[in-house]
Amino acid sequence: MAAAGYSALTGLSSQEPTISPSPDATTVDLSTPDGIADAFVNHGVTLASVKGITDDDLESVYAEAYGHLAEGRAQEAMEDLMLLVTHDP
Repeated sequence: MAAAGYSALTGLSSQEPTISPSPDATTVDLSTPDGIADAFVNHGVTLASVKGITDDDLESVYAEAYGHLAEGRAQEAMEDLMLLVTHDP
């Protein structure tokens, strides 16, 4: 993702959430509130994985936040950092 950051990642299209488990993994049900809660609490599913945000995308957001902090732009860094902690705690 070329221009990461909070605004770029929050603009991702909303799709039906899908998780492709490995052959030995437990299938999670993301179609109900209870299934979503179970996936997050018991199976390590993150909001980033549900939205299809990759680790590389998250690293880009972190780098951008770090750059904002280095430039003294704390508010912009805070927006990026909030995305990180809410999408991949």
